[in-house]
Parts: sequence; structure tokens; C-alpha cells
Amino acid sequence: MTSRSHNRFNSIETTQITKRIFQTWSYVATEHFARLGGSVRYEGYERWHALGLTAISALILIEDFQSEKMEHCKKILPREIFKCDGLIIRIQEYLKSGVNFSDKEHEQLANGVEIAWLEFSAGASGFHYTHFNETLLSALDELRKSQVNAK
Repeated sequence: MTSRSHNRFNSIETTQITKRIFQTWSYVATEHFARLGGSVRYEGYERWHALGLTAISALILIEDFQSEKMEHCKKILPREIFKCDGLIIRIQEYLKSGVNFSDKEHEQLANGVEIAWLEFSAGASGFHYTHFNETLLSALDELRKSQVNAK
């Protein structure tokens, strides 16, 4: 369990988003790297990279949200992950096929991404993971605040 409280995340919308991120990570991103016995993995591949790409892809789908921290998250991930045969496009298409991101409030989206990230990246470690984790959580806080400021 993380230091962040999951009680504030309880909603049907947040659960749908978390579930869709998990499905996308499992069925699209992780599957991509598991093909051919993992031979399509790049040097330095770590399991959390695919989840990080899935989380960023979900945030990119939020049309009215721009964040320097989100852009920084992209720079922390290895460049090779963005060169994986249209992987980011397949991730975004799969995400959109299950959740209408434009209908969701920023807080619901941020909560769904955060729950998925914290639960499924558990056990990951290292400098790049820690840096990505802190930057992603900060970007999610910005997303929550952007909805409040827009009201």
C-alpha cells in the first residue's frame, strides 16, 4: 500500500479508468514486449517502462491538459520505447476504445492513472523509476488543480 490514500479515489469512473489502464498495459504494452520471447525489448528495458508509457498515453488523451512535468516524464523514459512500431498509437486507441476521456473530470482521470501506476509499478526501483514516479505524481496533481482552476 502506498502513502497516498485510496479512499478519496472511490468512484465508478475512477475504477473504469484504472481498469482500462491495466488492460491496456497488460494486453497492448506488455504484450508488445513479450512477443517472440521478449526479443523485441531494447537494451535496458524494465517492466515499469511499458506502464509509464501507458500512463503518459492516457494523459496525452486529455486535450485541454498541457504540463511541463508530463513532457519531462517522456524524457525520463528511454527513447527506444517511442520507436516501437506504433506502440504509443496502439496504446491510445485501446485506451479510447474503453473510456471516453473527454467525458471524465480531470480529478477522475488523475486518480485512475495514479491508482494504476502505484499498484502495478509496485516493486520497481532505481534512479529513473524514482524520478519518473515523482514527476508523474506531480503531473497528476497539476491535472487535478487544472480542473479546479478552470471552474
